[in-house]
Amino acid sequence: MRPVADLRGRAVGFRNALALLAILAAGCSASPTPPPSVASPTATPAAAASPGACPVTVGKPGTKPPPQFDKNALPVPWVDTWYGNDAIWVRLPIEGVLPAMPDPGQTTISTKFPWWRVLPGQLTASAVRLDGGGQFSADVRRPDEYGPTGFVPSGLAFDHPGCWRVTGSVQGHTLSFVTRVVVQSQ
Repeated sequence: MRPVADLRGRAVGFRNALALLAILAAGCSASPTPPPSVASPTATPAAAASPGACPVTVGKPGTKPPPQFDKNALPVPWVDTWYGNDAIWVRLPIEGVLPAMPDPGQTTISTKFPWWRVLPGQLTASAVRLDGGGQFSADVRRPDEYGPTGFVPSGLAFDHPGCWRVTGSVQGHTLSFVTRVVVQSQ
C-alpha cells in the first residue's frame, strides 16, 4: 500500500498534467470570439460564416429561463442550453445539431422541438435554409391544448438537411436560432 502523501502528490501531478493539456488544446483551437447573436444576448454563433460553415447558435452554460418555467425540463434528449428573450424560450440543440428522422412515405425529414411562451398566444414557427433552397413546415400545438403560456411542443419538417435559421413568433415577438439539421438513421 502506498503512503497517503505519495498518492496526494500523484493526484496533484495528474491534475497539473490535465490542466496543461487543456491549455494546449485551447491554444491550438482558439479562434476569435464571434459577436453575440442578434436574437438574444444569451448566445453566440459557434462558427464564423464561411463557405460550408453553419454558424449554429450555441447557448451560454448556466443561462436560466424565467422562474415560471421548469429549468430542468428536457422534453427531448437532443436539446440542452436555455436560450430566449422576453417572449419565447427554447432549449438549443446540443452543439447546434438538430437530428431529424425521414418521414415514412414522404420526401421530408422531421423532428420534435420544444418551445416555451412567456407571452400568451399561439406560437408559430418558420425556417429558412441558409446553405441552399428549401421548404419548411411546422405543426405547433394550440393554446387550448397546452395553455396560453408555458411549454408547447412542435413538429418541424424540413425538405433537406443543412443549415437552417428557425424562428418562433408570438404576438409579433420573435426568437431565432441557427441549427444544422442532420438526418438521423432509424
